[in-house]
Amino acid sequence: MQNKYSSKSDPEVKNYDIEPLTKCLLSILYCLESSDDSQINPDFALEMMEGIIKEIREMGGEFVKEFLSSVKKQQVNEGDPLRRKFSEGFAEDFGFDALI
Repeated sequence: MQNKYSSKSDPEVKNYDIEPLTKCLLSILYCLESSDDSQINPDFALEMMEGIIKEIREMGGEFVKEFLSSVKKQQVNEGDPLRRKFSEGFAEDFGFDALI
């Protein structure tokens, strides 16, 4: 089953490395989650987080599984204890735990 992001029908699209994308998205989500009200409007932060998660879900099952696997790899490599804790709870906190 293809989704709006599927590249199976595009022979020009090659394999990709999901690690940098995962690191980037986790960083953005962590900053939105951990910022206080004086740094960013909480409603805006929530709206942004919900939008990012929605787009990840729409990528489809195989991408989501690969993304979650990459999140687990990021946990091992994360030096900041708070960011590591955030990534450790990512699947459960954002409703992906059923896919693990």
